[in-house]
Amino acid sequence: MDLNKIWDKFGNFDSHHEDEIKTEIERLKSSPYYKIKSFEKYLNYYDVFMKDIYGFIEGGEADKIRQAGMYLYINSAFSYISNCDFSKSWILEIESVSSKRFLERLSLCIKMFEFYEEYEKCHILKKISDICLKKLGFIEKP
Repeated sequence: MDLNKIWDKFGNFDSHHEDEIKTEIERLKSSPYYKIKSFEKYLNYYDVFMKDIYGFIEGGEADKIRQAGMYLYINSAFSYISNCDFSKSWILEIESVSSKRFLERLSLCIKMFEFYEEYEKCHILKKISDICLKKLGFIEKP
């Protein structure tokens, strides 16, 4: 079996296009689409993460460790949207992920950041939540 024949089915990769590809990847990673989708993915996998944490931590310090894990996880998710400027492109991407589940996850994040008194993060998440609520029809559009 000739593996090159198999890989040729996917098209040839020219190494002289490598810089163009890297530039395009960086452009995508800095886009609101990538950032809001990454944030959404983190939030969607929150239950799996917490189940894993609960599964292997036991003992007297378990709650503190779980709380720290939750904070690190949600903070990592927030890092994707921390520079949200609420431009038209950001708003369109936020509207594209609007759902009841997404709103529930935003609420969880807001409560956690309120607990740690990180109100700047709460403010960004609240604005995202309001955009979702408007998109879903829970708040009247002006």
